[in-house]
Amino acid sequence: MRLAFMNKQAKKISQLTPEEIKNRNRKRLKRMLGWILISISLVIVGVVMYLALKDDMPANIGDFFAVFGTFFPQWPYLLGAVGMLFIGVFASMLRFNFLIHASNGRWYPKDSLRAHIIGKYYDFITPYSIGGEPYQIYHLRKCHLTSGQASSVTLINLYTSRLAFLFVCIGLFIAFPFVVEEDWVRILSIIGALLTTLLPCTWMSLTFSRRFSNLVVRVSHRLIDRLKLKKGTIYKEKIYNFVQEYKQAIAIFKGHKEVLFVVIPLAIIAHLAFLAVPYFAIMAVPSSELLISPNSINFFQVVAECMYAINFTAIVPTPGGIGGAEFSFTEIFKGYVDGSYLLWAMLVWRFLTFYLYIIVGLILVIISAGFKKRAKNHPKIHLEKPATFQFIDNFYPFIDGVVKVVDNYAIELNKGDYPTTVIGPSYHNHDANNDHYSYPVIRVPARKFKWLEYDIAKVHVPKAVKKAVLNQEPVILHAHSPFFVGHYALKLAKKYDLPLVATFHSKYYDDFYATCHSHLICKLALKYVISFYHACDEVWTVSNYASEVLRAYGYHGVIKVIKNGTNYIPREFSEEELKTYATKYHIDRAKKNLLFVGHLIEQKNIKLTIATFKELHEMDPSYALTILGIGGHETQLHQYARSLGIENKINWIDGQIETDDIQVIYALADLFFFPSLYETFSIVLREAATMKTPALVACGGATAEAIIDGENGFIAPASLPDLKNKIIEIFAHPEKLKNVGEEAQRTIPETWPKIIDEVAENYERVVKEFNVRLQVKE
Repeated sequence: MRLAFMNKQAKKISQLTPEEIKNRNRKRLKRMLGWILISISLVIVGVVMYLALKDDMPANIGDFFAVFGTFFPQWPYLLGAVGMLFIGVFASMLRFNFLIHASNGRWYPKDSLRAHIIGKYYDFITPYSIGGEPYQIYHLRKCHLTSGQASSVTLINLYTSRLAFLFVCIGLFIAFPFVVEEDWVRILSIIGALLTTLLPCTWMSLTFSRRFSNLVVRVSHRLIDRLKLKKGTIYKEKIYNFVQEYKQAIAIFKGHKEVLFVVIPLAIIAHLAFLAVPYFAIMAVPSSELLISPNSINFFQVVAECMYAINFTAIVPTPGGIGGAEFSFTEIFKGYVDGSYLLWAMLVWRFLTFYLYIIVGLILVIISAGFKKRAKNHPKIHLEKPATFQFIDNFYPFIDGVVKVVDNYAIELNKGDYPTTVIGPSYHNHDANNDHYSYPVIRVPARKFKWLEYDIAKVHVPKAVKKAVLNQEPVILHAHSPFFVGHYALKLAKKYDLPLVATFHSKYYDDFYATCHSHLICKLALKYVISFYHACDEVWTVSNYASEVLRAYGYHGVIKVIKNGTNYIPREFSEEELKTYATKYHIDRAKKNLLFVGHLIEQKNIKLTIATFKELHEMDPSYALTILGIGGHETQLHQYARSLGIENKINWIDGQIETDDIQVIYALADLFFFPSLYETFSIVLREAATMKTPALVACGGATAEAIIDGENGFIAPASLPDLKNKIIEIFAHPEKLKNVGEEAQRTIPETWPKIIDEVAENYERVVKEFNVRLQVKE
């Protein structure tokens, strides 16, 4: 039986490649080294505790265990010791959690706890406690963090921890300068404090500097060149990419400086809690067995003594400072208790602050290894038609540019190899049973608020959405808004290990301000928005202008520009059709027809459009303006036009008309007048261009990106005099106006099928990159 097993193992090994054998041996060596370090740590602890306590050991083992039972009547103090450990661990977990959230917008409480515990475990089995941070960087890669983000989180956690401990040390040095009698011990404690706080803080502060980061890259590259390594180019690229990711991550933290005001107090709480464990271990000894009255034992004095001992221990190069800690803390405990009770008090302290971390950390390491093996045995799922889910916080029957984008995404993706489901809100006055789309739509519960144009989805992910994700097994999720429905995507991506792409469509600050008129509230709301985009695997924008807006909002990650398309195709209408539609929509073809199409909100400069038309019409009544659309500020815009005395001069058309009709209205217009600076991408510009209708847009916005003034459109500053003069100039040259319209049709529009081909390619790339990162997680 044993021989058969050995033959089977030998056969397995013979099938491995040299590289696999090398990796296998490396893992074995690493595992063996880990067990050796654990064994050394435990032996050192045992030997040092024996040497430190041998003079106070009971005469026989029976006397030692005889006092064991008397500890339990003092259970409130034992509970206090455990409570201090719990507070310290909980505060440390929260630190990691807040830092991870600041880095990538996601909450990982379980992984934060694991990072702290196993980090401590590796600290305790490596000299100078240097093993914890490398592991934490490795583990945080599993929390959707890049190498640079994981490094920055770990280093900032260490930085704030050391800084907090420095504050604790200064406070206790000042409050209890002579709690330790020996001058040499005090001096060594101060040196230890400097070694463990100021030096690492100074070093880490340097890494926050761009100059220092660039210096690291240059020095590393020169060293690789000198060593003439075979894979030198690959190593150089990895170092450069890592430093770039690290700088990017630090830039994100600079935008979240407020997190330090949470993390540093948590670190102070954690340090004080761990330092307080010996006090409760001492107080658990029966009062009759204490060397001094329990009332005379000062909590902060014991904490100060422990601080001196910790700093004294810091200069001892043993795994986790063990050895020095036992000698130092034995002197503290001897001042309050002796005999068998001394040994038990020491065991309680050491178990809670050392052995428990070793035991739990080892268990977690073994469990992680088990999960890794099981994950490798899972078959990979290959779907012929990989599904996608599109998430949006508003949807039909509400109409705006983003709704049209998602509609076209779903239509075109479903035509191809990407079956797509749309997740959007239900509306209080809309029956979802009346939905008739060429793709599946899942409506989620929403609430109506009087002061908002949109219905707001509820916070929790509905069961129907979870069930759909489990049944359809999407390979990627795509969020088109950063609010509650967008956060459904974020929660599902985290739960089911799916890549999440988010597209930035709108100038949210303008939307917030139009609702609340408070810059402070707008800034707070933007932080919520930007934290969402930081939590995504990749962020897309629809234009270069949109990328600049997103950067200005505080986003520091990588941005990819994926433009929107149009589903309009060039059409020629007969004279009879033009006459029919002109009559139907009250458009006088003999006039100089201006057209505005869009969501009727004030952010789109519609008041400027109306005011400009007033000036033109007073000068020349042959100018006409048609406004086509619906929106939340429709009533206010009518009132504004009425106040100017031209409401009845404007041709108002409801936006909920057939697409074919809208195309004819574009064709009937002489000039598409769209001075909005609100857009991050203008679909209506592409629609107008498809119908050979040239556009006049305001300079400085996203709409102007596609236009070369005087060639395929017109551009003017967003002021009434400039726009008025530009329109007069445009209509003074009718032949040029026609040529510009033809050039606009040739150069501006891009069809949705072409855009969706690019989207699909990028989906595949994101999924592949995500799977590579997922291998790290496994």
